Amino acid sequence: MRVYDLDAALAFFVNTLGLIELRRKDFPQWKFTLIFLGTGAEGDNAEIELTYNYDPQEPYSVGRNFGHNEAFMGFTFPEPKGGGIVIVSYPFLFQPS
Repeated sequence: MRVYDLDAALAFFVNTLGLIELRRKDFPQWKFTLIFLGTGAEGDNAEIELTYNYDPQEPYSVGRNFGHNEAFMGFTFPEPKGGGIVIVSYPFLFQPS
């Protein structure tokens, strides 16, 4: 999933959903970073890949922005910490209007 604001995206996936960063690969020659997130639970091999392009020119449009990898569509998110209802506007993907 392409993200516009990496810090906000990580705050959402790590602090709200309780995922952990499994690994990170930086590609400065191509100006992007891949961050792989998951539950870290034994036997759980599901991962979400975040793609952060350095210095994006403008926020991504409202839409899917999944790039080439849609494997996370089958990913089961853990219960959000704190309970209650969670409403997400995904400001790390696009500029809110």
